[in-house]
Amino acid sequence: MGKWALFAAHRSVQAGAAVPRTVGPDGRCLQRGWRQRSEQAVRSARRIRATRPQSIWPKVLGWVCIGVACVGTLMPVTPLPRHVPVSAAGGPVPEPAARSLQIPALERAPDGSSFAWHAGVIEGPFSIVLLAADYTPLARVDGIEASPWRPSNELAEHLLPGQTYHAYVLGGEQHDTVRSPLLTFAHD
Repeated sequence: MGKWALFAAHRSVQAGAAVPRTVGPDGRCLQRGWRQRSEQAVRSARRIRATRPQSIWPKVLGWVCIGVACVGTLMPVTPLPRHVPVSAAGGPVPEPAARSLQIPALERAPDGSSFAWHAGVIEGPFSIVLLAADYTPLARVDGIEASPWRPSNELAEHLLPGQTYHAYVLGGEQHDTVRSPLLTFAHD
């Protein structure tokens, strides 16, 4: 498009360049024979057009389209707002509640020797996952049949006093994995 704009600007420097030339410098006609209009044909065309005037709606529609294009150019459509009103710097998005079937809560005994949960309609075997303070997995124990669960001695040795840990329980229900809410605790 820029090429044609430059071409048109260059042509407009010459006098009469806005109208295509019909006669060459030597006086011969530059139009093809079938494109030459006689004066009689031009008069006849003007007379016929005057007898059947055009309606006004195409002109109005054209101006409306040009107006809509101008408005669209000056005020472009802005992107739609996001569904989640949280910025990317806000941290991870909370997990959606997948189903109403859940393991209600994982609890730790007051003396810190065992973990307990209420399974409800979810049947075992269960798995318990222990995480460090930075959420890196420390251990996963599979095949737990019932609550409460007491960690083994070698697993208890990995839990340092005064450190923060996290844990959750996984259970299976009809080919789905159901997870309990995250339990955060400080080991004594």
